[in-house]
Amino acid sequence: MKKKKIIGMAVIGVVVAIGVLGLCFGEKIKILYKSLNSFKDENLAHTFQHTPEIQPTKKINKGENTFISRWA
Repeated sequence: MKKKKIIGMAVIGVVVAIGVLGLCFGEKIKILYKSLNSFKDENLAHTFQHTPEIQPTKKINKGENTFISRWA
């Protein structure tokens, strides 16, 4: 009986921890899930057509002091 209580409490603790993580990082987990599923064979065409919707991007402007490689 005591062992069942301990297991029950552990299960409740895990469920609560998953719930808290879901609330705190839900949007990031959703983006990660979408990104990982994007590279399955059946999703590739859609992925390349809709990349900005799947993985949000933002433009980075050129810096003032840029590096130019002498090998380029």
